[in-house]
Amino acid sequence: MPKTLFVFFLGLFCSPLFAQTPHTVIAVSGLKLRATPDRESRVLALAPFGAKVMVKNEYRPTPDGKRQSYQPEARRDTIGILREYDSFGRKIQEPHIGYWLSVVYEGKSGYMFSGFLLPEQAREATPPYPNEDWRVQFATGNACSSASPDMEKHWNWYGLFRESDGKYAVRSVRLQYAIADYTDEHGEAEIIDREVITQTPGVSGTSLFLVGYSGKLKERSGISGADLFRSQDDPKLQKLASLQPYGIAVQKNSPIHDWDYTVFATSVSGKKQKLGMPDMEGSPEVYWAGDLDGDGRYDYLCSEGDKFGGTTLYLSTLAKPDEMVGLAAVLYQWNCN
Repeated sequence: MPKTLFVFFLGLFCSPLFAQTPHTVIAVSGLKLRATPDRESRVLALAPFGAKVMVKNEYRPTPDGKRQSYQPEARRDTIGILREYDSFGRKIQEPHIGYWLSVVYEGKSGYMFSGFLLPEQAREATPPYPNEDWRVQFATGNACSSASPDMEKHWNWYGLFRESDGKYAVRSVRLQYAIADYTDEHGEAEIIDREVITQTPGVSGTSLFLVGYSGKLKERSGISGADLFRSQDDPKLQKLASLQPYGIAVQKNSPIHDWDYTVFATSVSGKKQKLGMPDMEGSPEVYWAGDLDGDGRYDYLCSEGDKFGGTTLYLSTLAKPDEMVGLAAVLYQWNCN
């Protein structure tokens, strides 16, 4: 065999063992590069939020094809608490599980905890956003979605909270991010292996959703509105009809199929605007209606699409002259499989 051909085949079969994949640091206070795979080991460098690192480990099927694992092998570890929540009156603390990955950062080799490293391909898969000034997220996990942090500009984040009197409040929040690992001690995962978790430390109460804005929103309380997050068992048409006082009208298109309907934003003068992104299947389901941006008109948070869809935010301040609302932000979601 000619020498050049031998070298080609050698590189073809050996390159996966030495492949390095780009990852982004999503720890807002920075992520430490350590000399050994241990949180007590010597710190070689501190990579800031948004820094790029090259990971030597590759998460792929084992040679027997029975499971997934990091190759070369990575040490599994638990560092602190990922999130806390109530379940049937009990407070549950979920540990932050991850792996010590072999990485290269600014020419230095060491180890970083995978719980704060976002694979670059996860960000590249995100479709274009409809507006460069607005984003929407949830303060929990968003499996198979575009919930990864936006590193391109500074964002002011706000949460929409329920108040004890049934009204709502917009409050400023600070975001942190982490990677939730759903593999077991053998490296196996039932549906997905990882997802990005958005956290709001120091906030009392759970936000219905989070809004990112390149400008500033006024913090307010006593906002009138209605949300359908806690009425998920009700028929869709029944839920949507309950939003009529908030400018939502529903038109059933089929006498036999409840899923075939159209949703409109309406005005007091009788104008109608069909809601829904043109590239999404079906009609949206409205999750929340109320005045989020403080201009005295209604805004909407919707869920659209099926296997490929998203959570959409419509704001009255972005409406064109012939519209009631304009599309502000999309949290894209796709089928995990």
